[in-house]
Amino acid sequence: MKITPKAESEISSGFECLPNGEYPFTVMESDVKVSKSEKNKGREMCAVKLVVHGPQFDKHVYDYFADWFSEWKLKHFCEVTNMAADYASGEIDPSGGAWIERQGFVKIKRVPATGNYDEKNEVVDYLPQENQTVEALSAPKKTIAPAKKTVQESPVEDDSIPF
Repeated sequence: MKITPKAESEISSGFECLPNGEYPFTVMESDVKVSKSEKNKGREMCAVKLVVHGPQFDKHVYDYFADWFSEWKLKHFCEVTNMAADYASGEIDPSGGAWIERQGFVKIKRVPATGNYDEKNEVVDYLPQENQTVEALSAPKKTIAPAKKTVQESPVEDDSIPF
């Protein structure tokens, strides 16, 4: 394997974060996780690992959501990844990587370093298009009524039909 040796000053000390913005993403991993928090211990939630595709580099971002917290993320994730019908049915299954390769757009923000944790990117929301929303899929289809042509009849002077 061929490498390019670099001086210490040329080497990045950590992973760079994406600036706040909207980016395309691809799901790398998905599964069901169990909450360990005191308040919601044992409750199931969706866990995803995304590859967020930035203009100069990609970034791995982890996200967690359920119908009992970050509900909007769950709904919008399903909508943006073409699973709105699954969401509307009340049945989704991220287990065992079932959502791998699903794609869409995501809004990302930078979270500053705190305590022992480095700066990181976090998912603010998933960005479905209007036609992907649960409401759009469950709304009654608009029917177009046929055009009605009104014909003005002229008075008929002779009502006999020659044959």
